[in-house]
Amino acid sequence: MKQDRQEARAEGKVEGQTEEREQGIRKMIELCQELAMTREDTASKVAGKYQLEPKDISVYMEQYWND
Repeated sequence: MKQDRQEARAEGKVEGQTEEREQGIRKMIELCQELAMTREDTASKVAGKYQLEPKDISVYMEQYWND
């Protein structure tokens, strides 16, 4: 029983960290766009900050960049 609670707590923590990271990526993309950075410069900055692979930053840019 105690182990189940610990596992659930650990899962919740990981989920929270993942959501927080996603939110940070979204907010950084939005901020860069507000600052009139190009899509390419934004992708480069975000990928560097969050250590993202090119395929991953492409997904985030598609999702959060507003044309």
